[in-house]
Amino acid sequence: GPLTLAAHLAGVRIFTDVYKNPDFAAEVCKFAGEVGAAAARFYAEMGCEIIAIVDPVASQIKSETFQKFVTPHCQDAIKVIHDAGLTSSFFICGDATKVMEDVCKIGTHGFAIDEQLNLNFIRDLAHKHKVGFGGNLKLTLALSLGLLSPREDAIVSLAAGGHIGYTFAPG
Repeated sequence: GPLTLAAHLAGVRIFTDVYKNPDFAAEVCKFAGEVGAAAARFYAEMGCEIIAIVDPVASQIKSETFQKFVTPHCQDAIKVIHDAGLTSSFFICGDATKVMEDVCKIGTHGFAIDEQLNLNFIRDLAHKHKVGFGGNLKLTLALSLGLLSPREDAIVSLAAGGHIGYTFAPG
């Protein structure tokens, strides 16, 4: 996604630049969005049926910043995906609660989330915006740390996700 690629290109300073040097941040995010659109075009030409915009660091910003530096710079990639008749998704890591309304409105067919989000909240938000959603098997707690039973976690996630628009997947 645009903010993640911008962070790779400009370094972590991008997170202060969105406030202290917004023109520079917008320029880097715009370039990153153009790269994302080119990548989406390449994936479409290669025969991918589902193309995700992956912006894991976008959970670290507030809603207003997301709307200014992420949403507009995802639109070209989303257009490429939709014009090719393919399915689009947006993936975000971490506790992205504060930007999830924006994720739902970004224009993709759905989104995928990290294990840190409450699946009941996410389900209700996705249904409200009529988009698909996926994720939430707690890999870190269940598999890496052994603090949860993977089977029980799967049952809870499947029950919370429901039967409409939900893809059960690792978070």
